Amino acid sequence: MKKLFRIFRFPELYCVLLLVASLVVGFALRVSVENVVLRQGPSMENVSLPVTKKMREGEMFQVELDIKNAYRTSYDLRVVPDDCAEGIVINGQNLDVRSNPGRCDFTKGFWLNDSVTAPHRVGDRTHYTFYLRNNGGNAGLNVFINQTSFLTRVMNVAAVVFFALLCMFVARRFKLRGGILFLFLLGVLIRTVFFANVPYTTYSNDVDGHVAYVQYVLDNHAIPGVDDCWTCYHPPVYYVTAAPSFVFGEWVGVSGPAGLQSFSLLLSVLTLFFGIMFLKSFMTGPAFGTAAVLWTLWPLMILVSPRIGNDQMFYLLHVLCLWGGVKYFNEGRGKFLIVAVLAAALAMWTKTTGVVTIGMVFLFTVCGYVRNERFPYPTKSEVVAWGLFVLLIAGIALQKLLGDADLVGNASGLNGRLKVGNEAFNYIFFDLKSFVTNPYTSAWKEEWGREFFWNYSFKSAMFGEFELVRNATGRTLATFMSVSFLGLMVYAIRGFWKTKLQVIHWILLLQAVAFFAALMVLRIRVPYSCSNDFRYIAPVLLSMLPFMATGITLEGSSVKWKVLGFALVATFALSTVILYILAM
Repeated sequence: MKKLFRIFRFPELYCVLLLVASLVVGFALRVSVENVVLRQGPSMENVSLPVTKKMREGEMFQVELDIKNAYRTSYDLRVVPDDCAEGIVINGQNLDVRSNPGRCDFTKGFWLNDSVTAPHRVGDRTHYTFYLRNNGGNAGLNVFINQTSFLTRVMNVAAVVFFALLCMFVARRFKLRGGILFLFLLGVLIRTVFFANVPYTTYSNDVDGHVAYVQYVLDNHAIPGVDDCWTCYHPPVYYVTAAPSFVFGEWVGVSGPAGLQSFSLLLSVLTLFFGIMFLKSFMTGPAFGTAAVLWTLWPLMILVSPRIGNDQMFYLLHVLCLWGGVKYFNEGRGKFLIVAVLAAALAMWTKTTGVVTIGMVFLFTVCGYVRNERFPYPTKSEVVAWGLFVLLIAGIALQKLLGDADLVGNASGLNGRLKVGNEAFNYIFFDLKSFVTNPYTSAWKEEWGREFFWNYSFKSAMFGEFELVRNATGRTLATFMSVSFLGLMVYAIRGFWKTKLQVIHWILLLQAVAFFAALMVLRIRVPYSCSNDFRYIAPVLLSMLPFMATGITLEGSSVKWKVLGFALVATFALSTVILYILAM
């Protein structure tokens, strides 16, 4: 009984209770969408958001829906048309949107502020009719509700704070203290705020295909065939694991995709945590602090925090494999090797890039066993880990013999305008002028460096393939980040050159070579700009950041070298935070 009562001394318990309470109150106050109807000519179909349907180019259609607002609180609407909104009727009253610059923006859409819609709302339910035109391909609509009432905002802030505090107290149990604990908490807050303010269709890749995959798993209780949806050629682990969050999202009334976004946030926080733990296992002092700052505030890792897709799960599993592997290497305990092997197996069946994860666990297995000098008497846990690894390799071999999926199963459906050069020059040359003068990159714009492997890789490591903030301030911040990135790469080279390389450094180097080689092979085999996206290999940052941090903090370096290095880190980190706040 005493052990049972000890749980009341854990601050995590009270954080969980307060988090649940804030979510329950927020749920009670929620404004929800109901009765969504798609009209095409005389036909009518009951659907749900997001509405997506193949239509003829130029075809007109309507989407009708009710917004239930039991407590009549204030709210703004973000309307994302696919492709153009031609008019809106609210409770029978026309609203002219033809002058709205975002009426044909199928990524970010446009806002209908509370002050615009409130005069037309009557009672606790408002009927909206959206008149839309398709410009080609899929057509549809999505609507996101941003509740602006004071109490709702208080509950949202409370939920963010209690979630961050819960993460902090859990992190303390893993012996994160002081500045690193604060840094972790800052990373959680930034990711949570970004998640709360970015719709799942924004800054996304093939999101409709990922949602369709999850929906297929739920509807059929089976794994789809490779041709059953746009992304169905992917391995199934993410989609099966994410399915409960989709159901939970619909159960609480926020939508299935919102539930998937919440799952992505959780994966992002865990990836942040285990990345810091991995760095902590072989770095100390200012070098560890510098690498942890860059890992916590690396722009791409913030960008993907609300994104629906299998990338996030691969990141977590690969980083978990690295953490388990290095713990085994340092401490010789086989249970950590078992963690690494299991994480590698799941990573391989989450994303094809998991082949690199398999290579990493093999390196840790061999190097850790040799380092701990137990030959020829392995522990029982090591034998279990070896057995699991053999089964994993046998499973992969069997899959290759019986499987029929291509490396990129939807390559034949990619737009021909995405094709890029596939000569040796495209992989060797780095266009420095374009990298500095063009703040972002694009899968569609040749003049922004997409033709060159290193340009596109490094730019997409910061911004993906999106123009996050298109105004002068956004372009300036993006330029600061690009220049700082180049400076940090110089310090990474310096850190590698000056460091007395140990086994862990060689493992990190081999990981970097393997990841970049995998990305290069993908682009060679599928020569489209989207094949060159850094998001496929994001965990390679854990190979780059230790050398960057070491290059900055090397003992014996001049004060000027160190000051310049820390200034680059500060410029990169602050520019990232400001740019991503503006991008919400």
